[in-house]
Amino acid sequence: MVKISVIIPSLNVANYIEECIVSVLKQDMDDVEVLCIDAGSTDGTREILDRYAESNKNMKVFSSQKKSYGYQVNYGIDKAKGKYITIVEADDYIAPNMLSQLYRKAEEYQADVVKADHKRFWLDDGGEKKFFNNHLFNGNDKYLYNCCLSNDALPIYVYMHDSNLWSAVYRKDFVKEKKIRFNESPGAAYQDIGFLQQVRMLAERTVYIDEMLYYYRTDRIESSTNQPGWLRNLYQEYTFLANGDISTTSEWALYNKNVATSIAYLFITELKRSIISTKFVIENTSWVEYYKKMALIVKDFIDENNIAEYIFPDNLWKELLLAVYSVESYRDYLKVDHDYNERRKMNFIRQCQNKSCIIFGCGYRGRKMYDFLNDKHIDVTAFWDNDENKWGNKYQGVSIKKPESLSIGNDGYVFVISIRGAEKEIIKQLKELNVNENDIYYFDV
Repeated sequence: MVKISVIIPSLNVANYIEECIVSVLKQDMDDVEVLCIDAGSTDGTREILDRYAESNKNMKVFSSQKKSYGYQVNYGIDKAKGKYITIVEADDYIAPNMLSQLYRKAEEYQADVVKADHKRFWLDDGGEKKFFNNHLFNGNDKYLYNCCLSNDALPIYVYMHDSNLWSAVYRKDFVKEKKIRFNESPGAAYQDIGFLQQVRMLAERTVYIDEMLYYYRTDRIESSTNQPGWLRNLYQEYTFLANGDISTTSEWALYNKNVATSIAYLFITELKRSIISTKFVIENTSWVEYYKKMALIVKDFIDENNIAEYIFPDNLWKELLLAVYSVESYRDYLKVDHDYNERRKMNFIRQCQNKSCIIFGCGYRGRKMYDFLNDKHIDVTAFWDNDENKWGNKYQGVSIKKPESLSIGNDGYVFVISIRGAEKEIIKQLKELNVNENDIYYFDV
């Protein structure tokens, strides 16, 4: 019996596919099949896949009739013989024990879905891999690991922040019985949104485990997360859900508020990204048409009280209200904020000429802040972070430490906060640790 079917959709990933395939073939469990669905690669990807398939009987390569990530994965699901399915991105790779760990937990909990945490990775200028641990749950939410969550107990936080479909196994019978499918829109961007929303609403037994078992590449320019058209893709995924079979279910009636909140959050996030990417020019840009469509949808969510307002940081909720009524006003707001942010940035850089720099927060934003400061030739003395799991680790050779009280009058440090939405709380914490408020900064990079 095949325990797990690994589905790998591919298109022109010759520089990465071998590392991916080798990591899947070298798993520490048997009874695994590998299904590669290639969408007409022209860079040698298909030849690499065929070569590995020749020497591995459990690996098959198929040709996709469409250049569509959703179509490719749906094809893989239809071909799968395993009790569980998993999806691995062709430019990523997995830990040697990922499949065995997920399978063991799935069997233990009789789960519909089991999902692990992941590591982000990239290559530095010297070609060396750098890693960052990405935990879904932190602090008071850690209790959500290693327990079975029903769909009516799944926190709305998951709808908003669990945004990837890989690093997980899905029970195939669950996927097929519930008629969960991917949107087969062209390309390879955001088709995971529709799939994940269906899974969250319909899965009665979901388990998250706090192990880093998947390695997610962040430095590939061609990746779907680095491509334009975000609002178009979001609109396509929402309409796919709203017009699909899921919209007629009792679960949709129960949980559509969670979906609406997630879609609204993505809307304001991607609108901001679109405006900034076009340097605050909105006239004659390709995304305006889809802004108008999404704004009407989100406005209906708001008017019908379908959004959980409390889950949004205060500023982001205000931005959402402004954005749905006038993209020009929202653009102007972002431009003012951007200019102010630039002034804060320059003031901080000047301060760093005479003081030691500490970054508060060693998450994704903290890493971006470090890279920004490093490019400016500013030395970072340490990271401070409230997550005890990070204490003692290092990023780029810089230690991650527990925040500690400074001696009275010690003004030799300047701090920059890299945790969005928590600035007020962290400023208060730093002041309690004897940090002068004039030495505390926060800005985006």
